[in-house]
Amino acid sequence: MIYGQAELHNVEELVSVAGRPGLLMQRVPETVRSGLLEKGREQIRRAAAIEVRFASAGGASITLASYGGASKAQVFYGGYWMEDYVIGETPLSIRTGELEPMFQFRSPWREQIPRQSFGAIWRIVIQGYEVHLVDLAQEQLRPPLQHEVPALRYLAYGTSITFGLSASSPELSYVSQTAWRLGMDAVNLGMPGTAYCEQAIADHIAARSDWDIASLCLSVNMLNQGISAEEFSGRVKAMIHTIASAHPANSGMIQIGERLAGFMRPLLADRL
Repeated sequence: MIYGQAELHNVEELVSVAGRPGLLMQRVPETVRSGLLEKGREQIRRAAAIEVRFASAGGASITLASYGGASKAQVFYGGYWMEDYVIGETPLSIRTGELEPMFQFRSPWREQIPRQSFGAIWRIVIQGYEVHLVDLAQEQLRPPLQHEVPALRYLAYGTSITFGLSASSPELSYVSQTAWRLGMDAVNLGMPGTAYCEQAIADHIAARSDWDIASLCLSVNMLNQGISAEEFSGRVKAMIHTIASAHPANSGMIQIGERLAGFMRPLLADRL
């Protein structure tokens, strides 16, 4: 989405939260979040592969705050990493400035492997908890142009592994790594401990037209939630049918998903 003079990537809605400054950057609209179980409603608010993106003729300042725990932010310019930050409840301002010409040929940037899919834009990549955009200086900023970001998108739904819960930095989740190696943008809908294949999230993914490939981690989170093997199989099939039916080019997902559900059912029956 475009906010002011910047793009908020993997953000579907900005939400005002009582008692907190700024606006919560939320990965799904509130109408989708409200259709999830309570724990899922909490986890989908957490930041995963959320980005503030912009081009700037001069310096810029972006102020962020994190609630529920400390979040991590990485700053990239084009394909090059610049700095890391830790965001807490006290609002933190991240400032960017002009770079010297040919900076990429000096240390430490010359040792990096650049992400060639991005043009000359700033990217603040955020991972962790409930991150609020408190302030965004809008002078001399503009959103990225079409040729400055990847042409294709990879969407991933799943558990804490998809979310990147144990990754030491935002760029090291398997979702972000896969997108980087494929030259694609990452849309991360990972939900730690709460990927229950709910109809609200299935309908949301099916209704989106902004992704080209998708992976669905379906889902060990249901094992200890009193869900039977039959219900597990039904939820998996329903989610895959919902999404694949809305995207006929990906209809092969249906056969793969049905085989997976059939394979998992006897294994789960022994454990439930």
